[in-house]
Amino acid sequence: MSDGDADAGPSETVLIAPGHPVLGGDVPNWQKRSVDRSLRTARARAQQRSDRLVAAALELIGQSPDNDFTIQDVLDRCTMSVRTFYNFFDGKDSLLLAVYETVLSETAVPLLRERCARQPDPVLRLRLVFDAVAEVADPGAEPVPSPAGPEPPGRPQPRPDPAP
Repeated sequence: MSDGDADAGPSETVLIAPGHPVLGGDVPNWQKRSVDRSLRTARARAQQRSDRLVAAALELIGQSPDNDFTIQDVLDRCTMSVRTFYNFFDGKDSLLLAVYETVLSETAVPLLRERCARQPDPVLRLRLVFDAVAEVADPGAEPVPSPAGPEPPGRPQPRPDPAP
């Protein structure tokens, strides 16, 4: 038998339910739909729970900017169990990362998109991003003046075509 014939053997019978064989492991469409429907509600519940944990952490951060809170403080605020917390996060650091990503996606990213959408020049768009990051890092700092004219300083000017 050649290597090409190894895959040509008969399909294995796979049981998807007691006494219900399906050849080749194909799952009927009705079964895929029912599992998807079941998982959709489970996903929605899981997302609501993780959102509640992140929201509780955000509230605690608002009260204590140095992140001086415990996992138990978060659980008390959103009335969830330790087991539920560890189903979603492996510790406080992963929760803080989720908080960070949430803040970025809900505030910083839309703000940057709005600012950059008005600027057609990609280099100036990048400058807007850096300015916004600096603004967030040091809100009291004086803004750096934007370059005058369409070309920012330091950007190479196009070379004139050499004479023929």
